Amino acid sequence: MKLTLYILPMGFSGPVWFLILAIAYPGTVQGKVVDNFQPCQQFFKDGIAPQGFENEENKDSMVKICQMYKNAYHFATLYRTDLRIPVYSAYSYTNSNPKPKTCRPLKWFIEPQIENCTYDQNMQIIKLDTSDKQALDSDYERSGYQRGHLYPFSFNHQESATASCTLTNAVPEKQRANVKWYHYTEKVVKGLTQTCHNTGRRMYLVTGSDDYNHGNIKNRVKIPGLIWTAACCTVPRNQNDRFLAEEVEATRNPQTTNGDFSIAFMGTLFPDLNIVNVSVSTLQSRLNASIFNECKEATREIYEEVQRLLSE
Repeated sequence: MKLTLYILPMGFSGPVWFLILAIAYPGTVQGKVVDNFQPCQQFFKDGIAPQGFENEENKDSMVKICQMYKNAYHFATLYRTDLRIPVYSAYSYTNSNPKPKTCRPLKWFIEPQIENCTYDQNMQIIKLDTSDKQALDSDYERSGYQRGHLYPFSFNHQESATASCTLTNAVPEKQRANVKWYHYTEKVVKGLTQTCHNTGRRMYLVTGSDDYNHGNIKNRVKIPGLIWTAACCTVPRNQNDRFLAEEVEATRNPQTTNGDFSIAFMGTLFPDLNIVNVSVSTLQSRLNASIFNECKEATREIYEEVQRLLSE
């Protein structure tokens, strides 16, 4: 592994170091490897991360990352260093209004702390010759696979969109599957989020991968056979939540639904992409895991809304 290091004169303190790093890497993203998700628990319903994805066989390869950009956390990721892909990314889609156009960075970010916990917490664009623990841009070059976002680029405004372009948030997907999956889920999730927000609630989402029996790209990065998204619409546990305060007026005029709901989507990638919408309990049974701590199942009206959104 080869890292580009900048040697600073003695006496430089933390804030000065951060300023120099920002100059050296103008697109720097701060990513923080943590023992638990407490620093970024706001991206999980009730502050509780999904359970059941770690076990005795894989626990040593699991890395928790609070993804941070410009001094603000934007989402959270559970990453497997043995597979070199994320298990899931958790986020909260707080605004379905159109966003300013954002350019994707030419190079994707990596997480230095995955290589060594003593490295700087800033996720950076650094060229590595190789890595035993995470994917690199070179893995995807001429591989026939795209870097498929788990936390979607298009759901975000400028800062969050940039933060989503980290290789700790990407799994290998064929171009056609990548486009179809996000066309399907983005349309539905954005529509359901508006329904959710019309009642003053927040939409919590977790997008992940599973079924790791379909080979690797360049003998390094595992190719998943299943991608999935689970969504939970509910009132935030913290009644002083900033989003809830912004949306308080909406609670006076509820529309399609006046309560909590949850729904999930699964996409099998082999032999061809097949996407279905299911209950969260069905998805949890498929994954043998718990994604949300009690979230009411979708009503018939919500499933009808899904079909209406897909027909537009």
